[in-house]
Amino acid sequence: MAGGDIVVGSIDGYEWPSIRCWLLSLIQTGFEGRIVLFAYGISDRAVKECERHGAEVIEVSESLISHPYRHVNKERYFHYQRFLRAIQPDGVDRVISTDVRDLVFQRNPTKWLGAHAGEWDLVVSSEGIAYEHEPWNRGNAISVYGEGVYEGILKRRPVLNSGLVAGRPAALAELFGLVYEKVYSKPSNFSDQIVFNYVLACNEDTWNVLYTDHGSGWGCHAGVMGAPARLDEVKAHIIDDPPFLKNGEVCTKNGEAYCVVHQYDRVPEWRSSLTERYSPCP
Repeated sequence: MAGGDIVVGSIDGYEWPSIRCWLLSLIQTGFEGRIVLFAYGISDRAVKECERHGAEVIEVSESLISHPYRHVNKERYFHYQRFLRAIQPDGVDRVISTDVRDLVFQRNPTKWLGAHAGEWDLVVSSEGIAYEHEPWNRGNAISVYGEGVYEGILKRRPVLNSGLVAGRPAALAELFGLVYEKVYSKPSNFSDQIVFNYVLACNEDTWNVLYTDHGSGWGCHAGVMGAPARLDEVKAHIIDDPPFLKNGEVCTKNGEAYCVVHQYDRVPEWRSSLTERYSPCP
């Protein structure tokens, strides 16, 4: 199918219950584009359910690299950039790359991007806190790139979440190719997110990037902004207004339902409400 938008996600060993909320919530928004799931391990039942609801499942069997800490969250960048380069002649407008197990859609991403993204090459979203105030991301930054890079480049930058990124196919292919080149650069176990942030920080003149916060209505990341224990721990340092649950939806301070809610399972009230909303679907 030429034109339109594409949502892509990756899984490794997930069964249908771990995919269901992601897929069915997207369908309920009225999204009309392609839905593509890269599967590094999937059961026949899960494939059938995904296909029954209109998703394309691309099963990935080859191991691209020998590394002690190979992970789907790193491997996906290679397969995504290859996929993105292949679809560029098809006139695809935008591609939205998301995590799967802990992410739901509350609004149609095509409509939000059409209204807000304009001619931006990439759309990324903040976790609502800077590196210097978030222990897990700060630790990753220092262990992977050292104190010098952390102090000089990342320390005061907002943490950008790699579980939600959208953009034009050519720009995303370039970004994901650069991330993949670096994500296995060290023989240690670290998150792809630090590489994602480092590449964006070092290539600010390469793309036109729309940086969204929790007031934009695009993406909510609950790891910091919603989880009660984390919010209490870092509330003096958060740079966005915290989201809240309203009529079963996660909303901005102004009451606008987020297009995408990520890490909702870290907030018991959100998990209960959103799971109930999408689990009973056929």
